[in-house]
Formats: sequence, C-alpha cells, structure tokens
Amino acid sequence: MATLNVARAISLFLSSPQIPKARVELARRSLALVSGLGAPFAITPKPATKAPTEPGQRHPRGIRNNNPGNIRWDGRTQWRGMVGLDEGRYVIFEAPVWGLSAMVSALRVGLSHDQQNTIRGIVTEWAPPLENDTESYIRSVSAQTGLPPDQALAEDAIPALLQAIVKHENGNIPYSDELIEQAIALT
Repeated sequence: MATLNVARAISLFLSSPQIPKARVELARRSLALVSGLGAPFAITPKPATKAPTEPGQRHPRGIRNNNPGNIRWDGRTQWRGMVGLDEGRYVIFEAPVWGLSAMVSALRVGLSHDQQNTIRGIVTEWAPPLENDTESYIRSVSAQTGLPPDQALAEDAIPALLQAIVKHENGNIPYSDELIEQAIALT
C-alpha cells in the first residue's frame, strides 16, 4: 500500500507543467515497473476514438477497434497500446499488434490457472454463458485448433488459440502470421 501512495505522489509531481514531457513518460514507465502495476496507472482511457477503416467498408467491432478479441476494459488494466473505449467498455488499441498482444497476455494468464488451462476453461472465461453461446464457441475453437476442449494446454497452443478466437469473434483472420508472431513476442 505504501508503494501505491508513493506512486500517487510521484505521479502528481510528474503531472506538473514544468517537467518536460519526455521525462514524464520515462518516469511513468519506470514507476509502473517498480510499483508492480505493469502499466502507467495515471493514464485514463479517452472516450472512443475509432481505428481507421477503409471508406465504405464496415468491419466487425474487433477489427475496427484493433481489438480482435473484443477485450472489455475491467476499469483497472492499462493495456499497452490502449487509446480509448468503445461504448465505454470495449478497449480500442492504437494498432492491431497491441490488441493481439493483449489477447496473448490474457491467454497466458488462463493457461497458468489449472481451472482455465483448457479450451473449455479459457472460452468460458472469455465468453461467459450469461451473454454468449459458450458451448458453440468452445466447439468452434476446438474444431479450428484440432484440440479436444478438455485437454490441458501448454504455451505452444497460444498461436492456434489466438487465431481461433479472432476468427470466432470477427468472422475472419485479417492478420498475417508475422503480425501474430510479433504480438506474441511483445508479451
């Protein structure tokens, strides 16, 4: 708790207009790492600023927002590359690589928990039954990956899981294998 109070005091100091912006950003990033918060906590998401789309084309929300997993903001997590919110709840990322990277982070967390380290566990957490046809989603991801829904998964399943979730959420996978590899490397 003391670290958080110190962090808040430093954050207030850094918001002073007399401090050069480059030093502020460097200090915020350093503070986030030292405090264990994982990201600069002083940043609040901006209201919706849509990702650019080609004129005349209507893409799914996940593609428009560079958030192919349709990750909802939990009110705390400051995802890398996060630039705003759509409808006050879906994260908007600066570029697709950041949305994919956030998905990889979320999948790694799921794989690290015994109750969630299967397709069934991950999809049930990702798309809860109260608002989704979770069983259909599980079948879809299982079919696309070729993995049984209740088999324990390892880290090497992440690329296949990522692609299956992106396809289920958006109807297609508009990203190259290289971009997906880059997103995995960023996390």
